[in-house]
Amino acid sequence: IYIGVACYDQKDTFIGELLDSFKEECSSMEKQGYAISMTIMDAAKSQRVQNDQIKQMINDGCNVLCVNLADRTEPSEIIDAAREKDIPIIFFNRELYYVGGKAKQSGELQGELAANYIKDNKKVDRNNDGKIQYVILEGEMGHQDAIIRTESVVECLKANGIALEKLSYQIANWNRAQAQTRMMQLIGEYKTDIEM
Repeated sequence: IYIGVACYDQKDTFIGELLDSFKEECSSMEKQGYAISMTIMDAAKSQRVQNDQIKQMINDGCNVLCVNLADRTEPSEIIDAAREKDIPIIFFNRELYYVGGKAKQSGELQGELAANYIKDNKKVDRNNDGKIQYVILEGEMGHQDAIIRTESVVECLKANGIALEKLSYQIANWNRAQAQTRMMQLIGEYKTDIEM
């Protein structure tokens, strides 16, 4: 089995870990007698580059494609190329035919954890104004799961009787260094006003 894997950006920590798990799974299947080869290509966030990479993998004879789209609104060229050679595609971590977690549930779980912690630790409300001042660091602009998680965590906190005041909203593109930079800027701007 020749598997072609296309990802939007291997520098994304989550995607990198997902690929590591996938490689481990393929290795365990090889021990069960399957012959598996895999090509992983990184589009560096360019859909045009990714389209070319997928065409190359198709021409090289891959049997199945696993695709993490660079631009989730542009799957048609990839679908057409794969359909022409009758190659199945699994889209992952982008909502099309989706394989992934339930974003709303993830947000609710985060909200429940935060609400319980706030209720058990009154010192979280540092300024004692009856509201929790918070900042948001979101994964990627326009990513449906990130948006849904953010909305549902806030809804869950409010449903648990936690009054909120949003101080800032930032995008960090699933990137630890960007998140650290944004957070340092927020701390510089709001200092100890950030409670969550």
